[in-house]
Amino acid sequence: MFSPRTKVLLFTSMTFLVLLGLAFPVRAVPMHPGYMCADFGHALWGYEEEYLEEYCRNIDIETTVELYIVTTNDLEGLDLERYAYELFNAWGIGKADVNNGLLMLLYITWYNEIDFDYEFRIEVGQGMEGAITDSEAGDITNITVTHFNMGESHIYDGFEAGLIALYDQFKDDPTVRSQLPPPHPFTLWVLNNGQLLGFILGIILAIDFRMMFYMLFSKNPGTFCIPLFIAIGVLALAWFIDPTLTVFFTTLLVGFGGTAAFSGATRVIGGGGGTAGGGFSYRLSRPNKGEIKWAAQVLRLSA
Repeated sequence: MFSPRTKVLLFTSMTFLVLLGLAFPVRAVPMHPGYMCADFGHALWGYEEEYLEEYCRNIDIETTVELYIVTTNDLEGLDLERYAYELFNAWGIGKADVNNGLLMLLYITWYNEIDFDYEFRIEVGQGMEGAITDSEAGDITNITVTHFNMGESHIYDGFEAGLIALYDQFKDDPTVRSQLPPPHPFTLWVLNNGQLLGFILGIILAIDFRMMFYMLFSKNPGTFCIPLFIAIGVLALAWFIDPTLTVFFTTLLVGFGGTAAFSGATRVIGGGGGTAGGGFSYRLSRPNKGEIKWAAQVLRLSA
């Protein structure tokens, strides 16, 4: 039913899917997107999300405090407090040495384009509890939701006001500053260009897969191991180079998609013609051993 190459491709794909399932069990929170402002709840316009992202990154550069803004329309069966806790720890918000992370989380339920219900929470990292007490977080929450209550067009204003109020609380506090060295410029480039890098690695992976199949069905299938190790190396690089795994999944997608495209490009589709049985055949019939022996006897008698 399937050609040998198709079977190998299906087996390889299923193997990767099983490994991914083992490596990434079902989670209650989304995977880190690589941004500090993640509008999963569709509460912001694109340019508003970009403005808040720039705010958060500048705060990180100036104070080393990681302040994230997240909206969602699905708490995955958890209450708001538990969801914020799970998200905060799963994403590792804040620097490891001082735990200076902050999360502004909006859970929003839309009824139409302008009517909505919401819940809002500010989650404070352990290292920030001296700079931002529970009562101060409550006051800043009131500042934020005052804007939210004015309607959907003021959601951005609420986040901006709350973000500025939080910043004013810790901007001059030396205890919240991390002493860890800043990330390498290449790491920042990977985070900002993960899909581009994944596309490049995916093309390399697709070409490598084609080589793998060719060598597997060649006269010396032992050479199949060479592109196999190259594929493992490419995927390992994509896995470890980007903690958000954007590069890894883009590499997989482009790699398998490119392999299918290359395979399809080398095939020929029939034009739809037919035959009425016309043509010419030739068959060479060789005599068996008995016929050869009988012919020899006939020759001897005639001689």
